[in-house]
Amino acid sequence: MGGIKLPFGLYKNLEDYRYEGWYAGVGLVYGYQWLLGKRWSIEAALGLGYIRAHYDQYDCPHCGEWRGSGNKNYLGVTKAAVSLIYIIK
Repeated sequence: MGGIKLPFGLYKNLEDYRYEGWYAGVGLVYGYQWLLGKRWSIEAALGLGYIRAHYDQYDCPHCGEWRGSGNKNYLGVTKAAVSLIYIIK
């Protein structure tokens, strides 16, 4: 990926460089549902996991020379959700 401008200044390098590679991950999710009434409920879920990424960096988003390789590891929250549920009968 490359040539992408993300909001709030996240990953500024994606604007000027191209990255190619792969990633793999594993994780666990736990969720719970609370009944609010006959048809309404709220559900919350939290996921924790590990992600391993390997990438090659190139000079520009569409062309350019190879600049190097790298690896990134992430261990932490991979999902957080709150859902409002209405049951149709």
